[in-house]
Amino acid sequence: MKRRFSIFDSYQDIVFVVDLEDDTLVYVNKACCRSMGYESPSALLGRKCYEALRGFKKVCGDCSNPHLCKNQFEVRNMSNPVTKKFYSMRSTILEDGDKRLRLTIAVDQGYELRQVSTIVEMMTISRVISKAEEESLAAPDPDTAINELLKSLGRHLESDRVYILRRRRTDRAATRMSGARRASCPRRIRCRTFRRRSWNPGTRRLKNAATS
Repeated sequence: MKRRFSIFDSYQDIVFVVDLEDDTLVYVNKACCRSMGYESPSALLGRKCYEALRGFKKVCGDCSNPHLCKNQFEVRNMSNPVTKKFYSMRSTILEDGDKRLRLTIAVDQGYELRQVSTIVEMMTISRVISKAEEESLAAPDPDTAINELLKSLGRHLESDRVYILRRRRTDRAATRMSGARRASCPRRIRCRTFRRRSWNPGTRRLKNAATS
C-alpha cells in the first residue's frame, strides 16, 4: 500500500488514504505526520481517521464518504480542531482489489491566502516603481534622476531608507543606498560592489555606516 502512494511522500500538502470499510488510515504522507505532531507514519496508521486526524470519538458529522464518487473529486472546506487550521479537502474513491479507499488531499487555506497576499504585494510594489520612474524621467541629469527616483520611492513606500540593486553580467551586484526621507530630498551615501557570497554582510555594513 505504501509503495503505491509513495509519490505523495514529499508532497507539501497533507495526503492520507482511508479504508472505507472501517475508516482506518492505511497511508499518510510526511506533511500529514508533521501537521499532527508525529515523526513517523506508524503513529497514525491503523487508527480511525476521525480519531487520529480530528480528535473525535465517533465518525465526523460532516463526513464526506457518502458523497464520494469514483474518478471525481469532492471538494469541501472545513476546520481541523487538532491543527487549528482551515483546509480545502479534496477527496475521491480509489479501488485496490476488493478494497474501496478514500484518497484525500488537504490544502492549508492559510498558505494559499499568504501566497495571494505576496502576489498582490509584489504587484503593488511594481506599480510604485513604475510611478517613481515616470516622475524621475523629467530630471535634467542622471544624478538628479537617481535622487528623484529614490525620493519618490521613499514617499510611495513610506520608507526611511531605499536600496537600488543592479545585477551585473559578472557574479557581482552593485547597490546604491539613500536616506529617502519622506519630507526631504534623499542623500546618496555611497555605492559599492559585492560578490554574491558577501552580499548580506556587505549590505549590513552599509546600513550600519548610514545610521552611525
